[in-house]
Amino acid sequence: MGNSRAIVVFDGECGLCNGFVAWLIRHDAGGRFLIAGSSGEVGHAVVARAGMEPEITASTLLV
Repeated sequence: MGNSRAIVVFDGECGLCNGFVAWLIRHDAGGRFLIAGSSGEVGHAVVARAGMEPEITASTLLV
């Protein structure tokens, strides 16, 4: 992965997704991941730029 950072887009209304993101933040000592909710402006932009469908509810994506 080098110096680049991966973006995790997740469903902020999903309890499992929130738990995963909380775990990821706790264990990401190297700061390799950026986090964005799928319903927010950043999440929408990331999903659109990746060429994916904007309706990704109940999903977690690593971009």
